[in-house]
Amino acid sequence: MKLVLKRAKGLGLIEQLVEQIRYSIATGQLKPGDQLPPGRVLAHELGIHPNTVFAVYRQLEREGLLVLRQGSGAYVAPFSRDHLKRSEQERLEKAISTLVELVHAGLVSQDELKRMIDERLQSIQKTKIATQVAFVECNFEQMETCCAQLEQVLGTKVEPVLLDEAKQNKQRLRSFPLVVTTYFHLREAYLLTSKGQKVVPVFSVPSRKALEAMANLPAKTRLGVICRDKVSLPTIVQQVHQLSGIEPTLSAWLGDRKGVRKVLTECDAIAFMPPCRSKVLAIAPKGKTLIEFEHEIDQSSLEEVKQVFEQLSVGRSL
Repeated sequence: MKLVLKRAKGLGLIEQLVEQIRYSIATGQLKPGDQLPPGRVLAHELGIHPNTVFAVYRQLEREGLLVLRQGSGAYVAPFSRDHLKRSEQERLEKAISTLVELVHAGLVSQDELKRMIDERLQSIQKTKIATQVAFVECNFEQMETCCAQLEQVLGTKVEPVLLDEAKQNKQRLRSFPLVVTTYFHLREAYLLTSKGQKVVPVFSVPSRKALEAMANLPAKTRLGVICRDKVSLPTIVQQVHQLSGIEPTLSAWLGDRKGVRKVLTECDAIAFMPPCRSKVLAIAPKGKTLIEFEHEIDQSSLEEVKQVFEQLSVGRSL
């Protein structure tokens, strides 16, 4: 989950955070039982007051989307899609009621209200027909980092799509004019897209900082690995082993709390994936060597994707 705050007039920090966390839950980026970053850690990362984060967590708790556990933190609540749908419908009904009250009070005419709604709907339609980009990957943690890179270079939202999700829903990728994936999954991406879609492969490699940190580890280091989900863990352990030359002694995923604490306690150095940053930094004992095992798309690949994206954008505007 990547949270970004825009400091502009009319954009409340609490409202922005609430909406982004809601979106992450609705799209499955945050799943029931997932732990959110500790309030003070998230506040430090975003450069805001801790009370702002706590207010966001409390509001989402009232909506039934989060569970706050004293001394433990905030967790995504067990919920059904029907619950989330009802929550969104209630928000919509409240918004409609507010608009109707403005009309009854004579502050806005029916024609003015209709015109404003039509303009917003037209704006949404224009957004929908703009060039859309999806990034396909089997590793959720690597996918988040690569999507952030692509969004920065392209200046548009990039939809993260897990490979397994795309395989289960054959239509998942068909609506995206541009699909980006790693060379490792290129053949699978071709099979999941249709004629007329552009599929661009990229090289995704561990960051230079992570490689240098692992290269400097003594040969007898007790090395641990922590990642976000259980499925990705074997792949990450293998990559760390290959790149460091040291076979990890222990490994764990965030849902295994005892395992995580054991890794942090018994290992000299810990390689962790970016989504685990707040948890690791919050509970890691002093003196441990912490290595953020971040992947990134190489510069030449980014330039190629940008070139294709711009060509598609020009073509669709003609």
